[in-house]
Amino acid sequence: MKKDEYIPGNILFTDMHSLRTTNGISVSTIAGSPTSSGYSTSAGTSGRFNHLYGFYQKNRTHVIVADFGNACLRMVDRTNGHISQFAGTCRSAGHRNGQVGYAQLYYPYQMLLDKTNQTTLILSQYRRSSSHAYLRSIDINTGYAGVLVSSGLNYPRVWHGMKMKTCFM
Repeated sequence: MKKDEYIPGNILFTDMHSLRTTNGISVSTIAGSPTSSGYSTSAGTSGRFNHLYGFYQKNRTHVIVADFGNACLRMVDRTNGHISQFAGTCRSAGHRNGQVGYAQLYYPYQMLLDKTNQTTLILSQYRRSSSHAYLRSIDINTGYAGVLVSSGLNYPRVWHGMKMKTCFM
């Protein structure tokens, strides 16, 4: 949950397969559906995600979401509800560096902005085995995916309300 940059006074959050906002009284769905998963680039509530976890508000009108089940990062345009692929190759999990549509992510989980490099997101990936425990770097201007840390990790993600701590914060 974060302060909603698009609607002052609201809180932005993910809810299963959707990106939502609330003013504390009512809840509005921006994109996706809290009860229907899948993959679709249709706009707004017709779009489909497969378990959203982390998100980053790139600016006032664009939100990058970690589409865990589709193994990619996607961008939601708040002005028109348009959903696009941002990093990785949706529905193709793996480990490959590169541009959107070529790079592969392994079930992205959470992200935060690198405080030392304001154009880089640090992304954690789900750990099925030690070979999948990576911290990835994502350029927020181009969507280029690289590797930040590829060994010595066990669970590089938030667990049970604990905040991910890195030397980059």
